[in-house]
Amino acid sequence: MKKVLIVRLSSMGDIIFHIPLANVFKQNGYEVDWVVSEKGYEILKNNPCLDKVYFVPAKKWKKRGLNILNLIEYLKILFAIRKEKYDVVIDCQKMFKSLIWTIFQAVKED
Repeated sequence: MKKVLIVRLSSMGDIIFHIPLANVFKQNGYEVDWVVSEKGYEILKNNPCLDKVYFVPAKKWKKRGLNILNLIEYLKILFAIRKEKYDVVIDCQKMFKSLIWTIFQAVKED
């Protein structure tokens, strides 16, 4: 099964706007996962078109400031995502904060 990762971290309206994209991939046989922060997690966590939802606690990280705990949590999430070896990674946000979740993803080798 092919796998797609959608990265849309925040902005409730934009998250809702991109759910049809996940549905299209799901209907075409893809495993669909999503990376999201606090604002959209509740909408996505039980969505039937998604197989996995990766929660990024951005507000907590911002509140803590620059520290080692944030880095450790970030790397755990990043490595869990990277381990999946997605066929397609879509950055729906097109901002630096979402770019860092996409550039480190390995693409499957055939």
